[in-house]
Amino acid sequence: IQTNTQAKIDELIQNYKIVGIVIDNEVKGIIENIKQQETIFVSKGDKIGEAVIVKILADKIVCQLDGHELEILP
Repeated sequence: IQTNTQAKIDELIQNYKIVGIVIDNEVKGIIENIKQQETIFVSKGDKIGEAVIVKILADKIVCQLDGHELEILP
């Protein structure tokens, strides 16, 4: 992984955490931006920073950034 990409991945993992998952007609993740102290609802295809959400599971949100997958955890 390139240094710049790794820095972006590290920043995302440090700055975001899952606070909930809503399973309804469409699965949504509830994540907290720790740095900005805000909570947001996200769906598959949404962006968190430069990463795109590719999957929302019961225990994690999987994102893709510069061709690499990363997981946002509780």
